[in-house]
Amino acid sequence: MILEPTKTLFRQTLSRFATGVCVITTHCQKDKPVGVTVNSFTSVSLEPPLVLFCLKKQAHRAPLFAQGKLFGISVLSHTQHTISHHFATHPDTNWEAYTFSPEPHQPPFIKDSLAQILGERAALYDGGDHDLYLIKVRGMHFDDQKEPLLFFKSHYAGVQKLDLDKAEPSKPL
Repeated sequence: MILEPTKTLFRQTLSRFATGVCVITTHCQKDKPVGVTVNSFTSVSLEPPLVLFCLKKQAHRAPLFAQGKLFGISVLSHTQHTISHHFATHPDTNWEAYTFSPEPHQPPFIKDSLAQILGERAALYDGGDHDLYLIKVRGMHFDDQKEPLLFFKSHYAGVQKLDLDKAEPSKPL
C-alpha cells in the first residue's frame, strides 16, 4: 500500500537507498576552510563533467558554503566513519589531523579517502529546505584499493560483494 508522505515516512523510506559518504570542503571569505559531511552527492553529466551535492539551508555552515567558489569533495573509504562523524558534528576543529591541501588556495581534501574531486561552483539552486550545488569538475583522483563507506537505514555500512556466479538466476517478470 502506498502511503501519503509524512516527514518521518519520507525519511525512513529514503534511508533504504544506500548512499556513499563524502566530506565537502571550501574556503569562506576569510580564507578559512569549512567542511561538512554529506550523503546527498551524485554525478550529473559526463560532458561537461558535473556533480551535485545538497546542503541543508539550516546547517550551521550553510552561509559559509554559499561564499565558496572551489570545492573539495572527498569520497570516504570504509575505514573513515569517525571522520564522517567528526565533520558532521565538529568540523571546525582538528583540520590538520584529517586533511591535506594539494595546492595553495585550494580546498583541503580528506587524507586516505577513496576519491577526491576538485570542482568549481557552476550554479546554486533552491531545493526546498536544501541548497543544491552544481559543481563543474576541474580535477580528480581515486584509490582503487579502497572500499566505500556507505550510509544505509541511518547507519554506516560497508560493501559486501555478490558472487554472481553462485547466485540464483534471475526470473523473468
